[in-house]
Amino acid sequence: MIEQAAINESKPAVHPITMTLKVTLQALALPEENGGFSVIIPALPGCYSDADTIEEAQANAVEAAEGWLASVHDSNKAAAIRNATEPLPGEAQP
Repeated sequence: MIEQAAINESKPAVHPITMTLKVTLQALALPEENGGFSVIIPALPGCYSDADTIEEAQANAVEAAEGWLASVHDSNKAAAIRNATEPLPGEAQP
């Protein structure tokens, strides 16, 4: 049986890295009765925006999607690091 100290020494530390991704998402701009647009991004549940013009709607949709993705990333980051540092199946538990 391998000693726990030997496992910990052989397992590298977690090193966060930053990635910049280009992602294409479809947004739907819905005309409002009183003018302007409501915008939803179906791939990102709860992600929506509004604007007075279609050009503003597109820009606001980008900003809303970036905010949505950052928020989900931040809320899942601690769990992801914890999962990455847990022993693999078959490794001794600390």
